[in-house]
Amino acid sequence: MLKKRINIDIVASDIYVTLTKKKYEKTLQKHFNVYEEMVSMGRTTILEKNGMMDLVVGIQVERISNIVEAKGLLVHELSHVVTEIMNHHGFNCDEFRSYCLQKLYIESVTMIDEYYANKKN
Repeated sequence: MLKKRINIDIVASDIYVTLTKKKYEKTLQKHFNVYEEMVSMGRTTILEKNGMMDLVVGIQVERISNIVEAKGLLVHELSHVVTEIMNHHGFNCDEFRSYCLQKLYIESVTMIDEYYANKKN
């Protein structure tokens, strides 16, 4: 699986986590009719419309040989997601930040595990 849609009930935002440049760019085009080239190893794009916010996270795992580095980059990008959610909704609670990051990581890290397990085969 190279893309996963995650929803956090309390904020009503859709968060898409993608693992390749191609999947990131296709997700932006398909769901948001936006073209944005992914030039860095990781990227988070914030899309706001009518007071709602959705986010697309992209990680180029195809350019990262080490699973630990890929997971570190995932946490880095998910941290941006949590910051944007908190700013957008005016939240100022470290406990919410921690639980939100934990949920996003748990929901998406298995994609990286699967990618690297399949890469070895």
